Amino acid sequence: MINLELKCNIVLHWGAGQLVEINKRLEPDEATKVISDIVRHGGEIVLSRHCRNRMNERNLSMHDLLAVLLNGVVEWSSEYSKEHEQYRYKVTGQTIDSGKATAVTVILNHRSILIVTVY
Repeated sequence: MINLELKCNIVLHWGAGQLVEINKRLEPDEATKVISDIVRHGGEIVLSRHCRNRMNERNLSMHDLLAVLLNGVVEWSSEYSKEHEQYRYKVTGQTIDSGKATAVTVILNHRSILIVTVY
């Protein structure tokens, strides 16, 4: 069983450009550690409107998303979005009911991540 009693700040992100992004490409193992550390140590998790819509459509709860972010793995190199000038990492892991999900994640700074979408 996964303990999800964390003190995270969950923010609904409705506009672009409100948070400062980091433009450093991380290796998959480094990105995995940074993302899980941000969640584990009470960092800010920003959810895009698109992410919230997809979570509802796919019946994924916030607990499912937290389980993926805490225990999932970035298996491939990042993708660079020219439009948003940011690196995106796909974190894949198990949901609380042992399903599988992937969260497309942007590391905004050492205390904040943005979840772009989840599937």
